[in-house]
Order: sequence, then C-alpha cells, then structure tokens
Amino acid sequence: MRIGLWCFFLWISTQLVSYAGTDIERVNMTFRIEPVVTLAVESDGGNNIVAVGPVLSGSQGVSESIRVDVRSNTSQSYRVYHVVQNEVLSADGTRIPSTSLKISVTNGTQGGQSAIPSSIEMPQERTIIFNSTAEGGMDQFHIQYSVEGDQSLAAGDYYGNIFLEIEPM
Repeated sequence: MRIGLWCFFLWISTQLVSYAGTDIERVNMTFRIEPVVTLAVESDGGNNIVAVGPVLSGSQGVSESIRVDVRSNTSQSYRVYHVVQNEVLSADGTRIPSTSLKISVTNGTQGGQSAIPSSIEMPQERTIIFNSTAEGGMDQFHIQYSVEGDQSLAAGDYYGNIFLEIEPM
C-alpha cells in the first residue's frame, strides 16, 4: 500500500567569482515516505501483561486495563481487532467460565469510537473493538479486562494470549 510519493524540485543558485553572472542548476530530488501504522500496548503495571487478581468467589471481581496507542503517518481510517490466540486456562487446563471474563473498550482521545463501550463477555473469535475517525491518524484508547468472582473459580494461575490487529477500513 502506497500512501504517497513526495516529489519536489530544489533550485540552487550560485554566484560565481568571475564576471560570468549567475549560473542556475536544477537538481531533481525525490523522497519516499513509507506509510506507518503501529500499535503500542502498556498495562497498568507498565508492561504488556494483564495481571488480574486475586479473584475471590462471590466478590465483585477485579480488573486491569491496558492503554493502546495507535501511531500513524497516514490519513486512512482503520479498525482494531481483538483476537484470542490461546484461551485463558490454568496449568491443568481449567477454563475460566466465559460469563466471568469480561472486556470493555473506551472511546479514543482523538475521536475514535469503541465497538465495545460497555462490559461484555470476552469474545473468543476475532472481534472489532475500535474504529478510527474517518481521517484515521493517531489515537489512544483503553481496554478493560475483568474477572468476576460470581462463580466458584478454582485457585491457580491462568494464562492466555491475546493479539491486537490493526486493519485499514
């Protein structure tokens, strides 16, 4: 995908020491600036790990959020997707009940819109979570993950892998 090719002419005028007057040379210059769109993710703990806990049965639950920074030099609109690569399991394969694992997403600081503005069960399939403005560009939003203690959860550490993908609209 090519967003743009910048081309301009640079005129250089030199004054000669002799009596020949001014000599003008034309130099063509071309610059290529590749489009860049990146995601940077940081949790409340200052890394890219969401550490939620401890969770007590019967409690309201606990949560942690991650900040997502979209950095872009394009003016193309985009979507951010949430993809569960490996579902959240304990070392012995115990699953957290799907009704206990929740996600919500804030609107962007630059006008992008959340596709999940209120808490829902964390989807296991590839899901749109954020839409940029029509102009695209940089934005920042938060994803809130929570585990509700309304069911009897087995004690232990639970792990999973989640990817965020960005795609032009």
